[in-house]
Amino acid sequence: MNIRVEATRFDSLKTPFAVFPLTEEATSAIKLGKKTTLAPITKRVKACDFKGETGDTTLLYDPTPGMGRLLLVGLGKEKELTIEKYRRAGNTGVHHAKRARVQSLHVVAQPYAKVSEQEAAVALAEGLLLGGYDFDRYKTEEKEKRKPVKDATLVLGLLSTKIRDAVARAVIVCSNTLYVRDLMNESTSKMSTLDIAREAVRIGKKPLVRCKVYDEKALKKLKCNLLLGVGAGSKFPARMIVLDYVGNPGSKDTIALVGKGITFDSGGLNLKPTGYLETMRMDKGGAMTVLATIKCLAELKAKVNVVGVMGMAENMIGPGAQKPGDVVIGYAGKSVEIGNTDAEGRLVLGDCLAFVEKQYKPKAIVDLATLTGAVLVVLSEYGAGLVSTDDKLANALETAGTATGERVWRLPLYEEFLDDVKSDIADVRNVGHPKGYGGTVTAAAFLRKFVGETPWAHLDIAGTAWAEKPRHYIQRGATGYGVRLLVEWLTR
Repeated sequence: MNIRVEATRFDSLKTPFAVFPLTEEATSAIKLGKKTTLAPITKRVKACDFKGETGDTTLLYDPTPGMGRLLLVGLGKEKELTIEKYRRAGNTGVHHAKRARVQSLHVVAQPYAKVSEQEAAVALAEGLLLGGYDFDRYKTEEKEKRKPVKDATLVLGLLSTKIRDAVARAVIVCSNTLYVRDLMNESTSKMSTLDIAREAVRIGKKPLVRCKVYDEKALKKLKCNLLLGVGAGSKFPARMIVLDYVGNPGSKDTIALVGKGITFDSGGLNLKPTGYLETMRMDKGGAMTVLATIKCLAELKAKVNVVGVMGMAENMIGPGAQKPGDVVIGYAGKSVEIGNTDAEGRLVLGDCLAFVEKQYKPKAIVDLATLTGAVLVVLSEYGAGLVSTDDKLANALETAGTATGERVWRLPLYEEFLDDVKSDIADVRNVGHPKGYGGTVTAAAFLRKFVGETPWAHLDIAGTAWAEKPRHYIQRGATGYGVRLLVEWLTR
């Protein structure tokens, strides 16, 4: 979808479809910007039953000469207004436009006391782009496909270069969120470890980005045996991908992002049951978010240095598959007892975390992983679990989550959790409490064993990376969670 911004007279718009988000208070005297009262529109609104309550919609036909339809979208009470409500209004607008089968629309970026015109424009652009997404490339019947909206214009009372630049930035960030959705929704047969490595090499050709892919031989030399063990049952070999973005060559500070990339997770010999296997192409969500974040930073020309490390493997049953009871020594030199082959993500991350800390000595490390089903018990699909050794880092991620609507919730890292991952025969065990208690935090405790003194945060995105049902600007399937959060944190 192409997004444009313009300052124009609303009542003279020529468009097949327009969207006007309104608060409850604004319905009595509708304005464009802060001064221009739209008397004809106000009269039409008063004649219908639109109250402006959150989520309310009313469709007006031919409200002005040249305007085919006008969708009024309620934002609720002005004192309760949030940026997230604008995102949802943008999504509502694009979905109604699709149903009307129009290919272009105009959306009014109406400011109010708590939300500026720039904030409104950016949030609406995000809602339009994220809500307008469909993954229907495999549908063969045209009637089953929803025709996309190709062009959207944000209408402002006053246009500035600052607003135009902010919207352009939002378009880049959202396009990379959709890039993650595409990678994760794609058929597993087209997203092997080798396919993703090739995609990373392509991204590595962008200015200021370097890519290095560690194959099996290189991983054996590094003693990344935890990563290799996870992929040992698959015909597709494990890979570790490193994307190094140097946007601020004058600084020695580097931030590290680490992503779990299980292209398909059968559970290994501890096989997943029906009802869980079907969506396990989503288990590469952390790595795909890291990949897209590096790509996004390069496209934004962000003044920051970030290294992304992705551990890629397919967890399958095969002649060489690792078994419960195996003991593996990884990059960090720690011995790990395999208690369950379906607790494989933490093994992949263990090697990657130890590697990036030693090789790059980053200022901070953030890892993302679709790690535990337990996090859904705590937060459902609506927030990521955050565990961190550093309050400043955790607070910064929480702030970025609030700003973007990609929420995180901090969980503790008690000493007792570290005790739960102790092994009788090795340094550590890849499962926690014998009753399964605290699955999310004991998984984080396992990861803690592979990070030294570097400030570290772990984001368990098992609930947020994939949606079982559509909501607002998120369709069923991959959500692209994390790109907007990380870019906000890294660049603000």
